[in-house]
Amino acid sequence: MFAQISPVRALFRGTAFLLLASALIVGYTALRIRRRAAPEDKESFRTLPSERAATPQGAYHDPRGEEE
Repeated sequence: MFAQISPVRALFRGTAFLLLASALIVGYTALRIRRRAAPEDKESFRTLPSERAATPQGAYHDPRGEEE
């Protein structure tokens, strides 16, 4: 059914296929990055401590807390 392919040729074809597939993925990614619209201005991202690490003093200094 299938013709015998030498191991060297099979390795070459497999490597060529993987390189081609990788190049296509990289090219598509670069295209999507260039075409993507610039993000709108948003607030700066603020990280929050986990519940276990939260302390009363930290809650006091939290800028999102109630305004006085």
